[in-house]
Amino acid sequence: MSSERQVRIVEQHVHDFREAGATIEIGGARITDFSRLHSGSQPPEGGTPNLFYEPTVITGATNEMRGMQEETFGPTLPIATFNTEEEAVRLANDSEFGLTASVWTRDHTKGRRVAEQIEAGTVCINEVLYTHGIGQTPWGGFKNSGRGRTHGLEGMMELVQPQHIHTNRLSILPDAWWMPYSPTAVETFRGFATKFASGSLIMTATLVPQLLKRIKELRRKG
Repeated sequence: MSSERQVRIVEQHVHDFREAGATIEIGGARITDFSRLHSGSQPPEGGTPNLFYEPTVITGATNEMRGMQEETFGPTLPIATFNTEEEAVRLANDSEFGLTASVWTRDHTKGRRVAEQIEAGTVCINEVLYTHGIGQTPWGGFKNSGRGRTHGLEGMMELVQPQHIHTNRLSILPDAWWMPYSPTAVETFRGFATKFASGSLIMTATLVPQLLKRIKELRRKG
């Protein structure tokens, strides 16, 4: 592990799983028998903290348990079961975090359907962490994790500061939305909100008579 503090977080989460009724199937403690590691690993020397923690598999986990709601960043694999596809999606989304997720299935249609319902920035089907290595794919999360985006077009736009410049090429005409205001102005503004803002050319065209009425009013008052 990276530090003594991090090992203690893992120990606390595993302890909480035990206390909450989950079963530690394997692991669940620091490694003391270093002969079980590969030949390049040596036990810590005197005064050096032991930062080796056993890979730990936990069954009987539920979303109410601390280790299912907080980020452990350790070699733990808590397993929670579900009965229906809907329950699986609900349990997966029952978290304040949403960086990456994985769906594992032989049915690719189902996998895609489930993936689209999971609240995570990247959802892999029968794969893990793969897209972080692809420069074309946006990397980031939902909810309280992975804010913003790196990689892909979305990541490039994070580095861009957009600027909008608007030029009135019909400056000989008064601005219909400018002062002084009147009942005709209010009616025109409502037309802009419902017709022009619709994005439809046909609906916008129906606003022309009201707009001309407003411009005539401003010319008279000018």
